Amino acid sequence: MKNPIIDKILTEWAYRVHDGSPDPTNPYHMVLLERSMNGMGLPRRFKTGLLQRLRELEFNDEESFKKYKSDLKGGEIRPTTKVTIGGKETTAGEIEGDEEDKFEVLQLNQQQQQISDDLDNGNLDEITKSQDNLAVRRAKGDAGAGGPVASQGESVFVEGANKLPSYNNLKPVSKQEKDQIKNRRTNPSKRYPQGKPNYPNAEEIEMCETLGLDPISDDALEYLARRERYSRQKLEEIKKDPDSVFYISGSKGFSSSEDAYLEWMRADFDGAMALKDDIDKNSNIDTSKPHTVLQSDDTPEGHDQAIKDHLRKKYEETKDPHYKRQLELMDKIKFHDTFAIGQDSEGRTQIYHISNKKATDISDPHNNTSPARRIKIIQEAGFGPQVAIRVGQSLKNGLDAVEDVKQSTVKSSQKVPIDNDLVKVCKMPSMKKYMDQLDNNKKFMEWVKSKGISYKTTADKLAALQMYSKELTDAGKEPAYAPFGKIFIKVGEITRTKKWQKANPGIDVNSGGILESRKIKEKEQDVVKGTYKDVVDNITEADKADGFPDKNGNNGPHTQGYISTVLDSMHVGTYIENYDGDASIVMGGRIAHPKDIRNALASLTGYDKNNPEPHPKDPEKPTPEEKKAIKKWRQGLVDHLKKKCKINAETGHIEINGPDGDGNIPLFKDEWRTAGTAQKVASYYGEGMQKYMKQSIDSRRQKQTSIGKP
Repeated sequence: MKNPIIDKILTEWAYRVHDGSPDPTNPYHMVLLERSMNGMGLPRRFKTGLLQRLRELEFNDEESFKKYKSDLKGGEIRPTTKVTIGGKETTAGEIEGDEEDKFEVLQLNQQQQQISDDLDNGNLDEITKSQDNLAVRRAKGDAGAGGPVASQGESVFVEGANKLPSYNNLKPVSKQEKDQIKNRRTNPSKRYPQGKPNYPNAEEIEMCETLGLDPISDDALEYLARRERYSRQKLEEIKKDPDSVFYISGSKGFSSSEDAYLEWMRADFDGAMALKDDIDKNSNIDTSKPHTVLQSDDTPEGHDQAIKDHLRKKYEETKDPHYKRQLELMDKIKFHDTFAIGQDSEGRTQIYHISNKKATDISDPHNNTSPARRIKIIQEAGFGPQVAIRVGQSLKNGLDAVEDVKQSTVKSSQKVPIDNDLVKVCKMPSMKKYMDQLDNNKKFMEWVKSKGISYKTTADKLAALQMYSKELTDAGKEPAYAPFGKIFIKVGEITRTKKWQKANPGIDVNSGGILESRKIKEKEQDVVKGTYKDVVDNITEADKADGFPDKNGNNGPHTQGYISTVLDSMHVGTYIENYDGDASIVMGGRIAHPKDIRNALASLTGYDKNNPEPHPKDPEKPTPEEKKAIKKWRQGLVDHLKKKCKINAETGHIEINGPDGDGNIPLFKDEWRTAGTAQKVASYYGEGMQKYMKQSIDSRRQKQTSIGKP
């Protein structure tokens, strides 16, 4: 007997789906189903139960699954669709044999074959040689995906993780070395003839915080002095090679900047010390056996290919699902920058994937995506082409507007008066980075030489900048935003705060040059804010037309689609899915695990308030029921984020109202960037996530580290 209610639901659902064929494996179709049932006024319990059953696709046996499949229009279901057969989780493709347990046989060169064969024999000799060769290339500026500077930073981090002794076995520093840190001062000035005390700075405070050390304690000074000694040793090493990345100018090197190189070396020391403890105490690698850290090289000639080949051979030889999982993770967590390789407790090859960021304060961007990539993410999430195109076009229009205002900034900067007060600001340490960008701009320096310009003062340099920038504009070309607009924007940004003005009474913040720079900054900021608002308004208006947010406060498909792109950029789905023991994010001296991100999101959004994450009684042998409950909880968290988070129209933050009524909590943020003709959206952790993650990471680190302990 047919159920008239179900028939009515199916009719209404089919009407809303563009091709009349609802697919329960399509997330957007499920949104339309929920909307259909809301319009019919059905009981909440009934709606929840039906949605849950459709999403889970659970069957008693294979015959039941095959019958379900044959009843579908066309009899087709995506091979990757997750299903449960008799309590065992699998995929539709595996049941039907569509996903054969065979992996591509890679074509290896001689070196790669040697690495693969050596790994087959349980050795790391050949892969270690490969890493040593890669380190030589990185030091010459042969870059990976992150560019030459970051690639060299990662290379030295790997070297430190492999070759530095444990902290307690490092040579102690002298009192003089500690005093050099403790008594550090800024460069002399009229106000501070002896220089201003400059210890501890913000970065040192952050590092001491994660270690649980008082910055003025002897333990803190010991750590920082050991770090400084190591960093300066690495600096002297790189300077010995005249062809090294240290001497390469512009974005392809360090431009001979000792300060820039030392910043990276300090971060590398912090990361190496943290990783040693982390691999030992938190990874699935058995550290009593040989293991090593590698920089990822997934090029056709790189050692990543050899590792994949080894894992494929071991899986085909043993049929052990462990090897299949390790091989799949090499692709799933392909955003890793480095990774450790060794063996687990059973002697099987084990990999620990690492994403590397420089800043200990978790302020670095975690990904850059284009509007085209975000459109693809929305479509893959099942929200359909119309939603994807509308959201993607809104984003592209916003980036176009930001690029327009940046060129407006460059043009306005050509007219800023170069007065004494502006020059004083540009000579300050906080402006060095931006003035160096001008010195390292190859085309500008070639132009200066061709014009026979010989500037001796900062004022002359700024005047030359304006001449060059205007010459490009008059020729119909677009000068680069950094440095030709960025210098004046930064002047306007730092001089407008009362704190800065009070600390620099000798500078007239109302001089023509500074006042004009502040006006340019304010104009740019207003345009960017307005553009954010236009993009968000476009997305929310599209959802309002469809009745969203609904009576339960759930977002519509356009907002959910945009939020999906942010979650994808930050790899949130992967980290929520788990991979504890398989992956981490090294951020300077802090290391985040998937559970840090998962717990932060569950707590900050209130998802776990009356719904704690389930845990198996035996973590080594979870039952099928326990696996199912954990998976359901984690998928529910992702859905909760998409449905409940909001996009802040002024800041671009992805926020959520705190569970205890403590206002909107920034979880993530987008920053719009343009570089040449490329458009990118950089994604970061928001302040709420940063604060929670720091507490979680630091609590674990302080329990596990030997630093500062007798």
